[in-house]
Amino acid sequence: MNKRNFILLFFSGMSILSFSFKITDKNNNQIIDLKRFEMQDSIVTNSKKDTIPERFGMGNEAEKALTIEQINQQSEDYKIALEIREQVLRVPFGLTFTEEELASDSLGIHFVIKDAGKLAGTVVLKAKGNTICTIDQIAITPSYTGQNITGFLLRYCEGYARTNKFQKLSFDIKTSSLTFYENLGYLPVEEEFYKFGMVYQRVEKVL
Repeated sequence: MNKRNFILLFFSGMSILSFSFKITDKNNNQIIDLKRFEMQDSIVTNSKKDTIPERFGMGNEAEKALTIEQINQQSEDYKIALEIREQVLRVPFGLTFTEEELASDSLGIHFVIKDAGKLAGTVVLKAKGNTICTIDQIAITPSYTGQNITGFLLRYCEGYARTNKFQKLSFDIKTSSLTFYENLGYLPVEEEFYKFGMVYQRVEKVL
């Protein structure tokens, strides 16, 4: 797949949000060397670059630039993202990440979304075989709740997975939020289950 096809697919994945955007680097130049991850039981990268900035011009909020970057586990951004994940996904239940959970981070590919340099959310992708890409964890900085950061991250993940020839994007959600995800094209594929005393369900979307 050439890079022109990649950009067309990414635009298709993002169009449902009804805003215009361009793919640029930090100097506002069009990106010509885009990062990929290979389809394996663990997701890896094969680019020399460490980040993939994506700039979104959002209608009347064009002055508010969001960027999505890939991060590695040695970066300061990873430490901040890990803290946000733990504060959002574990602390409310009186828990912390286990050693096993932290070790499994090395099997994923990590992204953060920033608002003018401030981390607004983070997502971890993992491969399930060669056809399904899973969102292992997604967490939004509390001060950015309600600003559709989840939607931006999901559309980015969809385009990224589609470009790397995955057929589906799948993850677990709270059943109480099912309608929100159904409106984004996700459908339940498994029975409900309990986790942390709450009802969850796995959803997926065909890409």
